[in-house]
Amino acid sequence: MFIKRIYITIILSVLLSSMAVAQVQFESFEQLWEMTVKQNPTLATYRLNIKIAKDNYRASKSFLLPSISASASGQDNLKLQQTVVGGSLAGQAEETLTLGSRYSYSAGLTGNYTLFNWQTITESRQAKNAVQLQESQEAYYLQTLKNMAASLYYQTLVSLKALEITRKDLAFSDTLVHLATEKYAEGSISLIDLNQSKINYNQIAQNAIASENLYEGNISQLKILLGLQVDDTIIINERLPEKIETTDFQLGKNKQLDTYARMVKDAEYTFKVQKSVNIPVLSFFAYYGGDQFQNKLKAFSFKSSQWHRQEYIGLSLSASLFSGLYDLNKMKAAGKNVELAQTQLEIAAQESAINDRLLLDEIVRNGASTQKASEAFFLYRENLNLYHIQYSEGVIALNTFLVYFQNYLITENAYFTQLSNYYNNLSVVISRNDIFTK
Repeated sequence: MFIKRIYITIILSVLLSSMAVAQVQFESFEQLWEMTVKQNPTLATYRLNIKIAKDNYRASKSFLLPSISASASGQDNLKLQQTVVGGSLAGQAEETLTLGSRYSYSAGLTGNYTLFNWQTITESRQAKNAVQLQESQEAYYLQTLKNMAASLYYQTLVSLKALEITRKDLAFSDTLVHLATEKYAEGSISLIDLNQSKINYNQIAQNAIASENLYEGNISQLKILLGLQVDDTIIINERLPEKIETTDFQLGKNKQLDTYARMVKDAEYTFKVQKSVNIPVLSFFAYYGGDQFQNKLKAFSFKSSQWHRQEYIGLSLSASLFSGLYDLNKMKAAGKNVELAQTQLEIAAQESAINDRLLLDEIVRNGASTQKASEAFFLYRENLNLYHIQYSEGVIALNTFLVYFQNYLITENAYFTQLSNYYNNLSVVISRNDIFTK
């Protein structure tokens, strides 16, 4: 019975662990991108920053509402001259008031409402721009994230294609090594030819390892983008087309420029805030409360008869006249920050325009070059089969066939290098397309 329980426990553990491992399959990049937008952990931090900025904006609008506070205090006048006067002075003819009592208490409500404060108005507008700045940063990160996702996705497809071809090459080269070993034992080929067959095999083996490392690395990076666990599995069913379709590519807006534009706006608001420091602030205030005076500490009472009401309202107009040139220098610095932000925007716009033109020209050239490299590679591959037939029929010697096989491997490497460069550039184009961006 004990052994049976252990057996059941092991089975349940295996089943639970297998259920915890997710297997994700993609038929296209669009499917991967939709999942990335939903699950990318870094993107969640950008959205949280937007919520924080919105809360700060709501807080900045508090000047539109009055503020009310309650206060209560007690004071022990250790040394204070006392004077008794008639209550008629305070509108209480039947009572007497003792001015300068040792113990005094006060309690009341204070209300304040700012009728005009240009500085807080400007700060509220700046807080609203901060929300838009966070949204611009999220949009730019989405564009960057899409570039990363597309690059990893297509480089994975390139590595899968390379693995497929190199595995066939490796099996073919292994056969040649065995054949060359037999021919060398017979004395029909030289040691140079035998070594060349082994060199070709080792080169293909290295290419296969490199392709496998590239594939595993890309899959691991995709797991990070998708917020998956280390043991989760990603399967991509799509395969690269045999031919590169050269078209007129279009680039959408570089959303980093929107971030720079919002930074300019933020610097402008900071400058306006500094300029508004000396603008008068007009406020309304009111107080409702009461005071109590006692000569003995124990005489304090909550009875209304012991409290003397105090009420007042008023207007306050205040302005800063001189601050030791602090405000002036702060305003000058804020003005220079506006110039700096504007300069950064202009530089970024100029660099973006130049890089965009270069990218569009480059991807067209890379597309044509990759297509030519593809044609050359598959022609080499076709000729490799023909050379193999000729060698089998005794038309050419083994050393001639091995030299051609080496040239074929060089062409294969050139093809995959071109293919990788092309899809890297294509990933940038994809990221600048608004489809599946939101």
